[in-house]
Amino acid sequence: MKLEAMWRALEGVRNFVVTGDTKDSGYDREQLSRLLIVRNWKNLVLLNYSNLLQYGQYRWTDFLRICRGIVFDRTGNLLSFPFHKFFNINENDEVRYENVATWTTRSVTEKVDGVLIQVFKHDGDIIWASRHNIFTPPAQLAQSLAGDEIHNVIRVLPNRPWTIMLELVHKSVWLPGMVYPGDTVGLHLLGVRFHDSLELKLAFEIWETVPEPFKLPVQYSFNSVDDSLQLVQRANTPDWEGLVLQGTEDAGNRLVKIKSPLYLKRLALVKGLSPKRIMQTYSRGGWDAVNQLLLNIEEVVLQTLLGSVISGIRAAEDEVRSEIEKYANVPLEEIRTIPENMRWVVGYRNKPEKLATGLRRAVAAKIEAAPDRYGLTFPSDDNFDTERCSE
Repeated sequence: MKLEAMWRALEGVRNFVVTGDTKDSGYDREQLSRLLIVRNWKNLVLLNYSNLLQYGQYRWTDFLRICRGIVFDRTGNLLSFPFHKFFNINENDEVRYENVATWTTRSVTEKVDGVLIQVFKHDGDIIWASRHNIFTPPAQLAQSLAGDEIHNVIRVLPNRPWTIMLELVHKSVWLPGMVYPGDTVGLHLLGVRFHDSLELKLAFEIWETVPEPFKLPVQYSFNSVDDSLQLVQRANTPDWEGLVLQGTEDAGNRLVKIKSPLYLKRLALVKGLSPKRIMQTYSRGGWDAVNQLLLNIEEVVLQTLLGSVISGIRAAEDEVRSEIEKYANVPLEEIRTIPENMRWVVGYRNKPEKLATGLRRAVAAKIEAAPDRYGLTFPSDDNFDTERCSE
């Protein structure tokens, strides 16, 4: 994004926060209310574009591109400015291959696949936020993981207003389509935005090393978009998202995503699946229903965290089957010797269909009561960034 356009957009958003005037947004008030989500937290205002803009047939304006979790106070002071919206290569004119080929490369970085978290200071406090709101569950998780080490990370920053951007990778924020290699769990420092210049410095320019649980993404010493494209095209795994290429122009605000074809294929296949949906499908229809749901994509699904959902259900089912065998021949007059939650076994004796239904219900209840025991996590989709295809 051009720096001059970013400064103009910033003034427009600031004016909107203070006065409510939508003239700089490119949309009238009614339209903007559908395309922009405004969150209030104490005396802070966070602005984030909606999924309707992301997936609908609407025009991106510079105003809306910078509203990706940007935070002001009510008097218009900029407090946090994370990454602006940027695009996949060839997604629009700005990032057409022939245009990106003219950029002078500042950095090429592995694109970590998680939830973007922003960290900033306000009234002497360290504030944690996602692009959806301040102190959301993912932001609180990131804060708890960081602990006191965040002070060691901040200590090296210059005394200028800044926003730290990091990617949270953790099973509790995982959604279908996300990459989740176990060795990347943690807080991946992506970069820092300095508010006085809007310069975007990536993490490797600031930190040589970082304390756990912080990590630094992999950097590549490529000088051209062609080198980046070749690496991405050669990727032979769906468990690697791709690269972010940054140009030197406009204080580092020219950014483009280059995604692995296998990652995009996996993303398309599992989009719409979730641990909760698999559990519900099993509970209602058993393995036949689950297998139908996973038809043609089982190999891909089992390589993701959804594979652990399948394994967890199977483990719980094995336990319930053992209990059924244990109680199947208990005489009716001795039913009180059976745990209350398994007495249905006696009633469903010689009734295969009801026994199968009881089995599924017992498995679902066992997992619901202790999901961690079976390696299952059921994140709420409302809390997490679901912008998987383009982000």
